[in-house]
Amino acid sequence: MKKLLVFFCVFALAGGFAAAQDLGLSVGLELGVENVTKANDGDMVPYVSPMVIYENSLFNGILDIYTELDYTFQLTDIDDKEITQDLYFNIGLGFNLSLGKASTLTFLVENENELAVFPDAGYEQFTDRLTGLVKPGIRFTQDLADIGGIFAQVDVPVAYFPWNDDPAVGLEASLGWDSVSGLGFMAKGLMALLPKDDLDFLGVEIVISFENNAFYAELEMDIPKEINLDGLTFIPEIEYTFGKLTLYAYCEIDGIGIKDSDIGISPALGVKFNF
Repeated sequence: MKKLLVFFCVFALAGGFAAAQDLGLSVGLELGVENVTKANDGDMVPYVSPMVIYENSLFNGILDIYTELDYTFQLTDIDDKEITQDLYFNIGLGFNLSLGKASTLTFLVENENELAVFPDAGYEQFTDRLTGLVKPGIRFTQDLADIGGIFAQVDVPVAYFPWNDDPAVGLEASLGWDSVSGLGFMAKGLMALLPKDDLDFLGVEIVISFENNAFYAELEMDIPKEINLDGLTFIPEIEYTFGKLTLYAYCEIDGIGIKDSDIGISPALGVKFNF
């Protein structure tokens, strides 16, 4: 409990600093329940996740930066084990190169890290609790005036695990379109390269979105290569912004299409205050 209070104090101080400096900082809180249906005899796990997010565009739009820090508290113990707490940190940078009035080439790099701070039994050392992902990429964006804009993007995610000398390397190829009416569409192909040393198609991710002033909604669909083994995943999400306050809700529905398997449902509600 003391760690939770300290974390919220840090949020309050960060928020005050952001308001004074106009840094583009957001603080938020998410409440959710993993596996509310207790699918496949699993446990239902409620959690709370405070977060700090910084997002800005610098040097007249040349450099984009995004950082996020989450600290997730599991609200129940499972099998009498210690309650898990996870620290997540993400930083992404984008360098935009103008190719004319309507075209932009963006060089991207993203780094995600997750650390089990107070893990269940079974972790012998610090490195056993850390996972990370580095994702360099490149994106081309073209403005098509009255019909919106399109983009194509290629990423090379590299997952690293301190306890394993062999990283996992993949390839992601995306195509997207944003209309002037607020409708958006994105399709992403997912492939694995290492450790098999050959290109293995994993599946497709599709996102359909709609934005109208303060309202935003999207539906993400994850379609794996072998639906009968991995199952389809649907994630509907909506959010609404009242001035500086943003409310959002989403629900992950997974395991659809797996033979002799239950469907898992994990809903969440969240709020963000944008400085």
